Amino acid sequence: MRNTILTLILLIAMNYMAYAQMDGSGSFLFLDVPVSVMLTGIGGVNVSRTDADVNLLTSNPALISDALDGYLSLNYVIYPGDIKISNVSYSQSIANTGNWSANLVYFDYGEINSYDDTGESTGTFSADEYALTISKSHQIDNYRLAVNVKYAASTIAGYTASSLLLDLGGVFIHPEKDFSAGLVIKNAGFVLNNFTETDNIALPFNVQVGTSFKPEHMPVRFSFSMYDLTDWANTTEQAAPVDYESPTAVDRFFRHTIFGMEVLAGKHLRLLAGYDHKKRKELKLVNVSGGAGISYGLMVSVKSFEFGFSRATYHAAGASNTFTLTSDLKNLIMKKTTVE
Repeated sequence: MRNTILTLILLIAMNYMAYAQMDGSGSFLFLDVPVSVMLTGIGGVNVSRTDADVNLLTSNPALISDALDGYLSLNYVIYPGDIKISNVSYSQSIANTGNWSANLVYFDYGEINSYDDTGESTGTFSADEYALTISKSHQIDNYRLAVNVKYAASTIAGYTASSLLLDLGGVFIHPEKDFSAGLVIKNAGFVLNNFTETDNIALPFNVQVGTSFKPEHMPVRFSFSMYDLTDWANTTEQAAPVDYESPTAVDRFFRHTIFGMEVLAGKHLRLLAGYDHKKRKELKLVNVSGGAGISYGLMVSVKSFEFGFSRATYHAAGASNTFTLTSDLKNLIMKKTTVE
């Protein structure tokens, strides 16, 4: 009963906080950028792949359970434009309180050239963004509910904006089949301070749903995810050229859908692949699509460690390369203690 009341309170609070949000757009968009090998490799959005990666707490906090107790993951992403992203996640089960997790992500945009209105160089300035997330999950039979509390900040040329946000997620896990379905309401919250007094920052409110399943006799797990469900018309189209051709109803549906695949190539090897139709349509060149919207990767486990690499192609500007190192610290410490 207590958990039900808490959930209702959170839903009401998030509905209130989301009232003034812009769906699918706004500031602090870095919060939805995939920064781990697993998430990047299977398409960039996933709210249903349970207990596979401690980093998925930023996608849906309900994806983390006691099964990931003691897991620490370090991630490093090299983005086009010499952008560097560092990310660390950790999960810990605490007696009488359940599972808690934390994530810290930092975007370094480096030194950017600055120019005045006449085009004259005025030197350089720096820009960076970061977010700290604290997550709590709770299992109720075949359902898991969880919440993220996030502090996010963005700094550009000495100007800073910050916000406090919530993610509320849930997932259903089939008791017998390899099947799960998830829902998450993301980035509802408050702007704590704007870059300037005249700014009116909108947070990137997002609603996502998805399912993951593995056919019984296939070494492949499939994931289907939908995102920006409250922004069906896609607000980015408002800034499109006059001759922009609006997508058909079917095309628009797939622009909210991501397909992911995880091939279980062995006990210690997983191959990843993903497809984002929206990225392919919006980021392709005029006559050539190239690899826009396509991602792939692999994860290799060795004893208490797992190494991963993934690559997501965007357009002619280049692709992102993500590296992940994950360790089961609890198992590692136990082994060390046994040896001693």
